[in-house]
Amino acid sequence: MKVTKSGAARWGAYHWVYILRAAIGRYVAAQEIGNGIWNVYYRDVLLGCFDEKLFTNMQQYQRLSKVIV
Repeated sequence: MKVTKSGAARWGAYHWVYILRAAIGRYVAAQEIGNGIWNVYYRDVLLGCFDEKLFTNMQQYQRLSKVIV
């Protein structure tokens, strides 16, 4: 996924996930860890995660959750 000028990346056809403004113009990867939960990586750095089940409306934004290790 490519991060746009707003700091978000498109998820699916209608949804957006806010990544971070420092990643503008860069590509990030999403890896499903199970049950609709996705980890988002830039290279080998875990940026956070999001739950695709929380998308309820079209054109909805969702922010990454912090990962606690």
